[in-house]
Amino acid sequence: MMTTRSGRKAKPAQSDSAGGVTVVVLEPHAVFFDGEQRTGTLHNVPADTAQQWIRHRWAERAGAHKAP
Repeated sequence: MMTTRSGRKAKPAQSDSAGGVTVVVLEPHAVFFDGEQRTGTLHNVPADTAQQWIRHRWAERAGAHKAP
């Protein structure tokens, strides 16, 4: 019998109190959010949008630590 392994599931992004998530857009990228190109820390981003940015490596969850 053959079995397949399921893909590793990403942790859901942390929600802000207003229902969105906080992400940090990674340089040299900018994302289109709230009517304009944005960089840096963004708050209240819809979870599905944040996950797409994270998947494309344009952003990371706020508070995620990178090894030097």
